[in-house]
Amino acid sequence: MRALLRLPQSAPGLRPLTLTASPAMVPVLGAPLIEPLLVRLAQTGVSRITLLHECFSNEVSDYFRDGRRLGALISHISSQPGSPVEDQLAAGLDGCDDNEPTLYFEAPGWTDADAGALIREFDGAVRFAGSAGSRLAVLPPPETRPIRWEEAARLPASVDWRPVLNLDQWWALSMAALRGEVAGVAPPTPEQAPGVRTSSPRANWSDASIHGPVWIGADSRIEPGAVVEGPVWIGAGCLIGSKVRLTRCVVEDHTRLTERFELTERYVVRNRAFGPDGSTIILGDALVDHPPLEHDSAGGDLLRLATRLAGLRSPVFR
Repeated sequence: MRALLRLPQSAPGLRPLTLTASPAMVPVLGAPLIEPLLVRLAQTGVSRITLLHECFSNEVSDYFRDGRRLGALISHISSQPGSPVEDQLAAGLDGCDDNEPTLYFEAPGWTDADAGALIREFDGAVRFAGSAGSRLAVLPPPETRPIRWEEAARLPASVDWRPVLNLDQWWALSMAALRGEVAGVAPPTPEQAPGVRTSSPRANWSDASIHGPVWIGADSRIEPGAVVEGPVWIGAGCLIGSKVRLTRCVVEDHTRLTERFELTERYVVRNRAFGPDGSTIILGDALVDHPPLEHDSAGGDLLRLATRLAGLRSPVFR
C-alpha cells in the first residue's frame, strides 16, 4: 500500500511558526508535526510514502531520509510552489505499476484511522474529508480514470483526520498530546510519581509543587518552591527556579528560568514564550543557556527546534 502527502508552501494561520520552516516541521513536543502521521501510516499497512514538497524540501528530507527508521520507504519530490495540484499528484503517482489505490493527505496533521481499513472501505473510490488544503482522500489506481474532486463524497465522522492549520489547532494538539490523547504519541518516560513521568533523578524535582500530567526531560531540575500545573512538558537540561510558576506550558530543551515568572499557556523556546494567539513574551537573554546567534529571531528559534539532526527520532513518537 502507498500514501502520497502534499506539504504546502505555507500555512498563514501558523505564523510565526512557519516563517522559516515548513508547516510539516512545526514542532510538537520536540518532534515534527507530520511524524506521528507517518508512523501511523507505516504501522497500519503503508509501505511506500511519497512526500511532495513545495518548500524547505532539504530540511524535511534531511530529517526523514528514506524513512526506514519509521518503518516505511519514503521518497521525496520537489514541486514548484503554486503549481496545479493535479500536476503534483501526477508526479507523485508517476512510475506506479500496481493497481492499488493511494491514500492522499493534503496538509500536516494526524489521524487514528487504519490505512488498510480506509482502502478497503472505499474500494478505490475518490473520497475526501475537509476543504482544499486539508483533505484526506483515497485516490483510484492511476490507470482507471482522472481524479475529479467534485465527485468526492464525505468520509464518515468516525475517521479522525485532523489537520493543523492555525495556532489554536496547534496548541490544542500540544495540550492533547501532553494528556496522552493523541494517536501515535506515547509517554516517553516512566511514571515516577502520580502524574509525573521522567528519567531525571527524583532529587531534582521531588521538593517542587507538581500537579500532573507533567513530563520532565533528562537532567532537568525543578527547584523547591516552583509550581508546575499540568499538562506541562519540560525538555532535557532545563532549570526551573524556585520563583517560577508554569501552567499548561511547553518548555523546550536547555531553557533556564531563574527569575520570578508566571507563565500560562506558553510555548517557551530559548528566551521567548509564545502564546496560542501568536503573542510573544521576551524573557531575556540572561535566562537561557545558549550562546548568542548571528541571526537571532523568533522564526530562527523555531526552525532550529523543528529541524533536528537527520536520523534522530524523538522518544515521544512511536
